[in-house]
Amino acid sequence: MDIGLLRPDYERFVQVASDELGGRYFLQTTESDPDYFFCYAKIRVNGTKFVEASCIDCDIHHGVYIDIFPLDNVPRSPAIRWAHAGLCRVLNMMVLARGHYRELSPMKNRMVRALRVLLRPIPFRTLTRWRQAAIQLSRNDESASVVMFGAPWSYQRGCAPRRCFSKSIELTFEGHSARAPAMWDEYLTHVYGDYMTPPPEDERGKAHSIVELQL
Repeated sequence: MDIGLLRPDYERFVQVASDELGGRYFLQTTESDPDYFFCYAKIRVNGTKFVEASCIDCDIHHGVYIDIFPLDNVPRSPAIRWAHAGLCRVLNMMVLARGHYRELSPMKNRMVRALRVLLRPIPFRTLTRWRQAAIQLSRNDESASVVMFGAPWSYQRGCAPRRCFSKSIELTFEGHSARAPAMWDEYLTHVYGDYMTPPPEDERGKAHSIVELQL
């Protein structure tokens, strides 16, 4: 399960979560885990391991997790939105390179290693702050669309109408009940198209390349 919160709610959650979660869980952000490199939070289970191939070189908490994504405003102008997407993508690439994130493609890995050398003079925390400032560049309170930056799809694909998240309902999935956007069908169609047709079997189960699992 992934959790998405509009930016103001996300910031409030991050402020109180560490005190409210108790000792079993760890709220992972760039503030709580200095070498963590993603632009969204994770709640990790202490005493567990879920090490992914892309993060095997990273000195971070590797517990089993769920992702907590902020939903950020996007510019109204298509041209400015395109520029915003490019700026965020470049800065995110710089942070991942400095954070020892490992691309699974050998060619991409060579590019990442070269970029890491070029970025060595810039402190890691500086890069994460630049990225955060860029993501939140559009500060209009009620933009028509919001984006879940950092999700496994492109910025353009991830831009969804704000109305999709204005109300929530209770849904049951795989025997579990959880809150979900009331306009879940519109949102899933926007992101995935025909989401009711399963992908081919050889394309399933590739989201996480797990190298160590300890529950």
